[in-house]
Amino acid sequence: MALLGLSSSYYAFQKRSIYSSVESVRQLGFELCELGAAHDFEKDALDTVKKVKNDFPEMKFTVHGLFPPLKEKFWFNPSEGLTSQNKKVVEGLFAAAEIAEAEMVSIHPGFLNKVSFSTGKKGMSFPKKQGLIPRQKAMQNLFIVLEECVKKAEDIGTNFSIENLCKSTVLPLVGSVEDFREVFTEFPSVGLLLDLGHALFEDNLVELLSLHQQVRQMHLHFSEKEGADKKIDQHAPIPNDFPLKTLSKIDYLNRIPLVLEHGLDVSAEEIIREKILIEKFIRSHSNV
Repeated sequence: MALLGLSSSYYAFQKRSIYSSVESVRQLGFELCELGAAHDFEKDALDTVKKVKNDFPEMKFTVHGLFPPLKEKFWFNPSEGLTSQNKKVVEGLFAAAEIAEAEMVSIHPGFLNKVSFSTGKKGMSFPKKQGLIPRQKAMQNLFIVLEECVKKAEDIGTNFSIENLCKSTVLPLVGSVEDFREVFTEFPSVGLLLDLGHALFEDNLVELLSLHQQVRQMHLHFSEKEGADKKIDQHAPIPNDFPLKTLSKIDYLNRIPLVLEHGLDVSAEEIIREKILIEKFIRSHSNV
């Protein structure tokens, strides 16, 4: 069966602690928890990860975005390079991953903008545009960050991926298939964290699936594509009639982390229904 999990951010949005969030993910029946970016600052977060690993030895983990949380809310933007704050984020990600023996560490690959931190209505955070960064400079900065991440991933024996984003008030640095191929050519060990909701919103799922051999993890949630009344990815539950067979192109889907991502507007009952839907799909496709 696939490594199907839930992001701890779902409970972080409800102001739960790191420990309580992981415990709640486990109580919903998941054996994988992604340590997500939405938590409030906890002074002894890495000690909490040690306790989580000790108390729930059967659980598997991934680490994503910005974990453990910093004291001041901050949007990690690799397009600005390995600044002192970004270096602190990278060190924290891999310190947590080493303790948790994480299956994967993943990040957003940055923006063509300088950004600040903003919180939306569903509890989810969004980058707020502050100014443009020239693409060549942003890509150079990203590569510096990726070089550090790849080295740390190798040092602790974990995997590392970057995520496809969707446009909001800011522009993703790495958005097209060609952009991703540029990164993967420079860093062959880096994988793609394929975010289904982002791809649906951007209407580029088919294009991104051409990179199916690079997919090392997925974020699963549903979104309708951008339109007059759809300005952001909705992070909704996947509908029962959604054609999950589209994902069959990733023929090792049952061997990579699949993580549900949702906000305050999705109930635990909806998540359980979605979990059953995905498990049924995985079981019914022997080649996946």
